[in-house]
Formats: sequence, structure tokens, C-alpha cells
Amino acid sequence: MHNGAVAGFPLPVLRYVVAGDGARTPLNGGSGLRLFGPRDGDTLSNAGAFTLMWAPTDRARPTFYRVELETDHGDPLLSALLPQSARRYEAPSWIAERAKGNSVRWRVLGLSSDGTRTVSSVWRSLRIPATLQGSGHSGDSRRSPQ
Repeated sequence: MHNGAVAGFPLPVLRYVVAGDGARTPLNGGSGLRLFGPRDGDTLSNAGAFTLMWAPTDRARPTFYRVELETDHGDPLLSALLPQSARRYEAPSWIAERAKGNSVRWRVLGLSSDGTRTVSSVWRSLRIPATLQGSGHSGDSRRSPQ
């Protein structure tokens, strides 16, 4: 059974974002970067990996992007340097464990070739469900060597 209609083969699922005037993804004060998701204040459905998405405006021409995640108290969790073509970042699943139940905030910076910040988005916050802590202790002598 195929679901390709006239094509005779399965068609790929298309995913796209439409954002224009009046969209719920404001430019946040003309920063030159538009953040798509997660939205500010979102609570993730699980504590696994999640995707951060953004797009530059016409006037933003960075050479690199840096994605920053930190706790709501300002403790750094992760900083990732990405190429100019990047529009998304898959945040690792261990972010939830490092956040220790705190809210997480994230932003995207545009950098020039010498590392100078050219554009910066606003911070967005999100909640990640708490993860269960392991039952073993790091000093547990009952563990068997592997």
C-alpha cells in the first residue's frame, strides 16, 4: 500500500515555518535573529533531547552562530559554535540533568570571523521535566568491576 497518490511512491513529509508581519515570532527589538522554538515559557514534554530553531533576517550576516543555554540563575549549561548555514541545534538530553530542576534559558548569537558578536537574540526560557536521579552512589563499593 502506498500513500503517494498519483506519484506512485510515498511522498516525504514537508515541514516549514511561515512567519511574516503579525507572526508569533517577533524580531525581539530588531535583533536580526528570529527565534522559532521552543517558544518563550514552553514546558518540554520530556527530559530528552530537544531542538532549538531560529532564522536570521536580511540584515543579519554572521559568519558563525553560537547557541547558549544556561539556568535561570545564569549558570552556563552549554555553548555550541555552529556554521553560518545552521538554523537549528539539537540540544543534548543531558541538559535536563545539568539544569537540576531549574528553568533553562537560551539564545543565539551571530559572530563575525574574528569572534565579534554581530547580532544577538533575546533570551527565551523553557522548563524541562526533572529527571530521576540514579539510585547508585559514586562511592558505592558494592558495584562489580566490568
